[in-house]
Amino acid sequence: MSAQDHKSRLDALLASDYPSLLKLDEDTWFADEDALTSYEHVELIAAIEDRFDLDIEDEEMVEENFGSRAAILGYLERNAG
Repeated sequence: MSAQDHKSRLDALLASDYPSLLKLDEDTWFADEDALTSYEHVELIAAIEDRFDLDIEDEEMVEENFGSRAAILGYLERNAG
């Protein structure tokens, strides 16, 4: 799957469940903007697991992988087909 495919699928997920995140620049850290509660962040990661058919390990659930749209896209490029 191409980087553009990952971006399209991620944007569709965010538009459906987290539209406020699409208003942020891709490099903006969610924590800096108080964009998600801790619970919402866990829900988002679970939704990414489902949407991209991934098994995300606990140690991978860090800001460097899921703290911004750019971080998520980087994670997907490294780990999703």
